[in-house]
Amino acid sequence: MKKLLLPLLFLTTLSLSAEVIHEQKWDASFTTKEVIFNNRRLEKVASQEKTPDGDAVLALRVIEKPDNTPHGAQLNLFCDANLKKGDKLRISFWIKGSEYGTIQFNFIQHGKPWKGISRRSIGSVKVRPEWQKVTYELTVEQDHQEPIRFPMFMLGAYPLNATLLLGPVRTEKIQNHLPLALRESWMLYPGVTPESLDWNALDPLPVSIGGAKGIPVTFRNNALDLESVAGRAAEGKPALLLNQFSAGSDGFMQLGVGADWWFDFLVNGKSIYDTLKTGNTVTPAGVTNHVFNFPVRKGKNTVALFVKSGSEGWKVFCGAVPFREKLDNVTTILRAPEWRPIKMDPVEWVYVQPRRIPMLDVKPGTALDLSGFLDRAPKIGELGRIIVNQEGKLAYEKEPSRTVRFRSFTIDPGAWQNRLYAMSKPEIEEYAEAIRLRGFNMVRIQAPDGALTGKNGYPKKPITLREATLPRTMEELPIDKTFADRWDYFVACLRKRNIYLLPDIASTRTSWTAATVEFDVKTGLLFREDYRENWRAGFHYMMKHVNPYTGTRMVDDPMIVGITLFNEQDNQKNYWNELNPYWRKHFASVHPGETAPVLNLELLQKSQEARDWLEEALTGMSKFYMEEVRKVGFRGVVTNWDMYMRLMDIPPRLPLTAVAMHTYFSHPNRVALPVRNYQQKLYNLRWYRGTGFLTGQTSSITDRNSYIGRAGVNRFFDRPFLITEYSHSPYNRYVHEAGLMWGAYAALQGWDMLTQHGTPVSLWHTPMNGYVFEGSLSPMARVNEILTAFAWQRGDVAEAAHKVEIAIPERVMHSADFMNAIGGEYSRLFMVTRLGCSCEGQGSVRDSLKIVPERFARTFGGGMFAEVRETRGGDELARQLVRELRAKRVIGQNNLTDPDRGIYQSETGEITTDVQKQTLRVVTKRLEGAVLKENQPVKLDALTISESSVPASLTAVALDAAPDLRSSRRILLVAATMAVSEHTVFNNERFDVEIDFGKFPVLIRSGKFALTLENRSAGKPEVYALNLDGSREKKLDASFRDGKLSLRFDTSKFEYGTPFFEILYP
Repeated sequence: MKKLLLPLLFLTTLSLSAEVIHEQKWDASFTTKEVIFNNRRLEKVASQEKTPDGDAVLALRVIEKPDNTPHGAQLNLFCDANLKKGDKLRISFWIKGSEYGTIQFNFIQHGKPWKGISRRSIGSVKVRPEWQKVTYELTVEQDHQEPIRFPMFMLGAYPLNATLLLGPVRTEKIQNHLPLALRESWMLYPGVTPESLDWNALDPLPVSIGGAKGIPVTFRNNALDLESVAGRAAEGKPALLLNQFSAGSDGFMQLGVGADWWFDFLVNGKSIYDTLKTGNTVTPAGVTNHVFNFPVRKGKNTVALFVKSGSEGWKVFCGAVPFREKLDNVTTILRAPEWRPIKMDPVEWVYVQPRRIPMLDVKPGTALDLSGFLDRAPKIGELGRIIVNQEGKLAYEKEPSRTVRFRSFTIDPGAWQNRLYAMSKPEIEEYAEAIRLRGFNMVRIQAPDGALTGKNGYPKKPITLREATLPRTMEELPIDKTFADRWDYFVACLRKRNIYLLPDIASTRTSWTAATVEFDVKTGLLFREDYRENWRAGFHYMMKHVNPYTGTRMVDDPMIVGITLFNEQDNQKNYWNELNPYWRKHFASVHPGETAPVLNLELLQKSQEARDWLEEALTGMSKFYMEEVRKVGFRGVVTNWDMYMRLMDIPPRLPLTAVAMHTYFSHPNRVALPVRNYQQKLYNLRWYRGTGFLTGQTSSITDRNSYIGRAGVNRFFDRPFLITEYSHSPYNRYVHEAGLMWGAYAALQGWDMLTQHGTPVSLWHTPMNGYVFEGSLSPMARVNEILTAFAWQRGDVAEAAHKVEIAIPERVMHSADFMNAIGGEYSRLFMVTRLGCSCEGQGSVRDSLKIVPERFARTFGGGMFAEVRETRGGDELARQLVRELRAKRVIGQNNLTDPDRGIYQSETGEITTDVQKQTLRVVTKRLEGAVLKENQPVKLDALTISESSVPASLTAVALDAAPDLRSSRRILLVAATMAVSEHTVFNNERFDVEIDFGKFPVLIRSGKFALTLENRSAGKPEVYALNLDGSREKKLDASFRDGKLSLRFDTSKFEYGTPFFEILYP
């Protein structure tokens, strides 16, 4: 079961019981009846600092050294205790110090003979100037009914005049677990749900329930394929498994469960843990997917495991797993050797107040200065407009054989985070210059309709459309003149720096009105003339308004490469609810007196009339738009319908002059907090209280519904293809894959535009979180822009010579597959050759290999996302397609592509992907790189990677004009891992759900790396670790012998983390 995106997470789990027997907090004064410290050697000092959990601290300074005797300076926390032999205790506390050093702590009697309560009574902590959470466990070895120190902290070996900060200290008694006692044999009841059970009539287990006869089954290696027992299952088929066993006492047992795709685990009539709303969330399903404790009572117990099949199967996994003391395993990311901070100004985050961080601004002339991409290009208008040439590429009007690729990012000019709405003109100049230094030759403008109609800056009070009225002419628009002046100046500043624009005409669900409450504009535009008049008014303003700083109108300005008519118009929040009134009206006109069936996915699968009606509405919308474009006289490219990837969305794109797509990997979903009793600190985004961001934690390197391939297959070869939004979620643990993948495959495909979604260039910054996409504080977004600049924009990776066209015939386009998508068996070919589609012959080109599709992937959604689910059993078709590529000589016999082994090699031979190992290799003359998962040597050409202790991508790029890496004198080395805001909290070590949002600074995951790089230079190079502004922070040791640079470094030992390194040969 493959699910691209996941809905609301709601896990009901009964966690391990623990009794707090002592807790000392510091937010109030204390007495010597609970706390004693040696005030001759320790001094309490004032501190306003808080722990990462937001709690008050105790600050103690060492004022006299006791000859390095640890117990010579004590802090004692004590209380009366009633402990039994065998009790298991856990102590936990936050600690940090002004100096490095070691302290000890001891669980000991608070009186003679001062005996410890366990063989593990004494623990130690290596204190550092960063917060760390200490957790320590021990087992009591005899009964104690007396005062006990919980614990005695011993600071005698800590440095003189150093200050120790200590958070609340908690000691808990942990309840013991019982061993798992489930019987080996279960009883399976196909088609039965828990609602059918009478829990008082299950002893013995019944022969049948509700007519469903019980089938004895046994899990083999904790796995059971229900289809092998109960027959083939359509998605959502239920089954119930029952197990009866005895427990020797009351207590808890621990169990692991996974399912394809939904399950509920019930004990003695009570649901303990379920994934009925989320699905399994983890692929592939396995017994360790969900580990939880469940309560049992002494004597007989009955458990029920309810399973619903997924689209890929009906498997369930259940059994014992290695014991986990801490199930939620809440993980707070703090600076430590594993996570190193980037170098940035020491600014404090103030809630909803973006901050300037000049140390992030790229300095001219550094290795990260990419302005040469703009400086070497013709000036805007010098060669006329940007047009579509005969090959369907973006090119210069006066030199149509000279193509151009646009590297872009998204700006919402009215967003409070980037503060364009409040910038002075000098700041706007500075911002435009920052964009130039990053080498972006285009900016994609999102939501100008909101920003220009007064909805810029912080959220405004609710105003409905009825209160605001609906403007129908350009003169009636509620233009914010102050913001419009800033907007015009910003456009002029970009133009002066040779930066093009691709603006949306409309993006928001309040459109060109003063309303702040969303309405059904995206759907209403399909049918309502008044909505179309409002859109037309906004379009005329964008096109006809004279910019006083350039003296031109957008309609005439070659700076405007193209427009998006309405951003993500195919993404309606209430898709079916908004469409049904119009459908009923149509149905009544054609079938008077009859009741219209409800328009939904099922109706579209079986009703040709419904499909024709919806296709006509969507295509009619495109024809309206293009007529308005013609009337105004705009000559740039025009896009729309950029979100979904169904067959239904293809015909509306045909009247347009370019295809644009949005695609995301592990797009975060807002979910209910999955961790009980967690108190959010909410340093940021307080409006998300009670929720977190769920991010899928799988690799993007796959041949099953790749987010790059499923977007790319929607291309028409006869016109430009624009990626107008893309992002690999920053809090996905495989984000290191993104930059090299996008740079390599966009180049192989020869796409015309790449747009990082988010605002990677900004003067003002807010803390990074999982929902910022390619945000200004994301080092991995910086990696993405650098690697796409060279691999794709500079053309280091070659474009494929051949084209494969998925030719969709009329019989398919108008069939029950109308709401489905081109399947992954076809879209995976993006890793081999150029890929696109055609529709009933339209969008087709003569020099392509045409393949008529036989299989389609199911799609779901109509809200924020359309999920694409992989079809089952498509591997044989994939083999057949590869055989056909060989037969047609698209790839040669020496090409390594083999779907059975999960290997896909580009027809150029430069890119090799192993989807089973989740690795990628790119070898070109001027750029070499690899995505690595295991610490194994990788030999490319000039570059050999001998060590990478963490999953990462390592890439070497020639920065100068040298023809290859071996002759380059200035090389950029990029080592990408992952980055997170400090104080970010996840629900577990997998980072599944971001349950609390961090603040400044950003931390980068460190690693140990070793590589060699061959070069023809006669002299040893200098190697520098760079800051994010390109400045040289640290010189690294390296050796150079016989034309080979050997470099070994451990970023955990760096003061500042970085993904960028500069190699300079003499």
